Amino acid sequence: MMNLYWLAVQPTPYNFNLFKGLKLSKRIKFNFCYSYMQEKNLPFDFKEIISEEDYFFKKNLGVDFKIVGKALSSKNDFMVVGWNDPTKVLVMILRKLLHKRYYFWTDSVNVETTKSSNVFLFKFKKWLLKDADKIFTTGDFGVEKMIESGLASDRNKIVSLPFFVEIPEKSVLRNFNPAKETLQILQLARLVEGKGIYNTIKAIQILIKEGYKIVYSIGGVGEEKDKIKALILEENLQEHIILLGWLDAESKKRSVENAHVLIHAVDRHDPFPLVVLESLAQGLPVIGSKLAGSVSDRVISGHNGVVVKSDVQSIVNGIRKIFDEYNVNELSKNAILESKKWPTSLGLKIIEENIGSL
Repeated sequence: MMNLYWLAVQPTPYNFNLFKGLKLSKRIKFNFCYSYMQEKNLPFDFKEIISEEDYFFKKNLGVDFKIVGKALSSKNDFMVVGWNDPTKVLVMILRKLLHKRYYFWTDSVNVETTKSSNVFLFKFKKWLLKDADKIFTTGDFGVEKMIESGLASDRNKIVSLPFFVEIPEKSVLRNFNPAKETLQILQLARLVEGKGIYNTIKAIQILIKEGYKIVYSIGGVGEEKDKIKALILEENLQEHIILLGWLDAESKKRSVENAHVLIHAVDRHDPFPLVVLESLAQGLPVIGSKLAGSVSDRVISGHNGVVVKSDVQSIVNGIRKIFDEYNVNELSKNAILESKKWPTSLGLKIIEENIGSL
């Protein structure tokens, strides 16, 4: 059995389902260690995956020397996540110099910021990744971004490991009659720049003036809340655009069930948002931009949603398709069927097939 130390940033919902699978693996002894304190109010109970052997980095002079010591042994293997802690960097340096296996996991790389970063740091990262046995990243989108960034060029070494969500036993099939109903569009996101909210509001405004019946509900909180609220009031859109605020699990569930489509037309790099995967799994078609990795990998226009660019006119055209061209019920059925191709067990299989001499 492989003794795998997964050096994470912190417990988050993104890999929770994968970690549960790793804990149950008969081929991998999964040790979960993290360098940032656990977030509060998470929707999952991490006690399921964090045992007494797993722990928050115990640092001395900024380094967890116990973990670094384990890196000297060939009996241990390491999955290093991110660059945020010197312990992780030291582990990779040691494993590289000692010619021992190590693996690296990263969210989809933002090519623009990576290429514009410090030249020495870029070359140092590239040097460490060169001898990593495998580089895991979020989906096919992540693989392409990794190659485009120049941090790694060997496609055979880069493994597509998307995020996984629980597939509900029963999902709500959406139906929408454009002649009789108001289209319920939902967005679940932090109220910050980059989420495409302003362009979506402008698109909704154009469509309403054209006579389309739409309600756009936004669930989330963030620094742009007051600015968004002021824009809604200024344009007299209170009946058509609703700020739901922070949603607990039950409120979020109701909002998703009452919606006809989810919109995620982000206007900047968004690695592999879970909200897209969760919505599709619950039968909610997605209107989204390819700047979001999970949209790029999972949404097909006319099949389980609509792929748009992030500008106002493209969003307008995408929403029009829901009214004029596409059948929401068919989109909803396909969203569920496609999601079932990505069970949590597939993540464990990808890991087991790509690490160590199992």
